[in-house]
Amino acid sequence: MKEMPFIDALTFLYHSFAHSTDGQISPEEEKAITDKLIRWKLLNNTRELQNTISRSHRMYRNCIRKDTLHDTINEMTTMLKMQEMPEGIRLTIVNDLMDIAMADGRVLETEIKWIKCIADDWNIDVNL
Repeated sequence: MKEMPFIDALTFLYHSFAHSTDGQISPEEEKAITDKLIRWKLLNNTRELQNTISRSHRMYRNCIRKDTLHDTINEMTTMLKMQEMPEGIRLTIVNDLMDIAMADGRVLETEIKWIKCIADDWNIDVNL
């Protein structure tokens, strides 16, 4: 997989997490994802945000169609890890995933496993 901008990798990670753990993205999860992306302040306007989200959705659908989702998610987390992010940024991403998991009012075991796996890979201590 070719290198992609941080915000695109992050958006794909958030959407993949929200959808693949239970097969849907609730409106509350979508709002949580959008709020998290806005908070990162890497997009200049609403149009850039919408374009980034659209690219993420297309990429996700392509991965499902080609049966490459698991491999692509692993590549994304590795790509984000390789960017040598400070621990605070890695922790923020893990916390974002937890917030997205809680957005629909229920946290699934698959969501907890996802978060623990990423946190372990990124050497982040989490108490779930």
